[in-house]
Amino acid sequence: MLFFTYAERSHAMLGFPDHVQAATLIIPFFEAGIDSVAFPQDTLPVITNVCSSTVVVHYETWDVGGDYTSAANPDGSTWGNFTLAGKETKTFSMRALINGAIPATKTQLTEGNFYRGFVTFDVVTASTAMPPLHASYPFSNVNCLTGQIYYTRLSQGSSNGLPMVPLEATPGGTNSFLHGFYQNGDDREEIDEDARYSAEQMTKGGSPGANPHNAILRIQSRLYLEPVNNATSRVIVFAFKSGGSCTDCGPGVVSYDSYDGTGTIVWSGTYALNRYVNIIDFSGSGSGWLNLLDLPADDWGIYAFSLNSASPPGHPELTWDAIFESFILP
Repeated sequence: MLFFTYAERSHAMLGFPDHVQAATLIIPFFEAGIDSVAFPQDTLPVITNVCSSTVVVHYETWDVGGDYTSAANPDGSTWGNFTLAGKETKTFSMRALINGAIPATKTQLTEGNFYRGFVTFDVVTASTAMPPLHASYPFSNVNCLTGQIYYTRLSQGSSNGLPMVPLEATPGGTNSFLHGFYQNGDDREEIDEDARYSAEQMTKGGSPGANPHNAILRIQSRLYLEPVNNATSRVIVFAFKSGGSCTDCGPGVVSYDSYDGTGTIVWSGTYALNRYVNIIDFSGSGSGWLNLLDLPADDWGIYAFSLNSASPPGHPELTWDAIFESFILP
């Protein structure tokens, strides 16, 4: 394992989102029911400043296609700035946040009966109205944030959690394959095909370099599909285009194989990952694994997880959700 010292904190391996304190946190997918009675789902972020000094955090809410809402909502509420004193924690509700937005922003984030999208949080040197794709965005290199996400449907008796995706501020001189998440040359850790491949090479004593496959070879996600428990699974593939040169698009078409518990392929075919937040829903039978294969790369930062739910008919006390990060092979 290689370690770097930067901004008074130690780093783990750059190139993939290991669970360390960071300068940027991402909620890769949020969902909140517009009618909280009929659709009680909500997403509750928790952010902590683990450093002793106060930091300024800028947040942006984006729709599933990668458009940031500050363009449609210049008065704020779904974007803005807040300060965190040393060791302070902030919590809030995505439904409450979006309910305070103007109608145009609510429409932008609406998919059917839900608000959906993703959120970024950056440590900045000063409060700003700029989004992180702006050339003059005031990135700070202080790795002070940790974050968690609660996915809740409390009136139905269940909730679960997932760490936010942490992106470290990288030291000066870091290889160019390992940073530039938002825009070319920024100091935020990359998690695309080249960065993940470079991290793999570095663990073997090698040097960073371009991924010779120019693709993510496999995303492996858990599926829990037991009809007796009315079980469903949802695989979320988050993809962020470095440089912000692409909105309302995605990495492209991928092949998939789904295996049951015996290792038998029960489904195969293709999916079109055509957004920044790609939601793949499963029901029926065949608990096991989903493999998404040969994900087109081209500088897409990638993260994925599966949300598995059970709602046994007639037994609300047995309702549960379980979330698992996906395995990603560069």
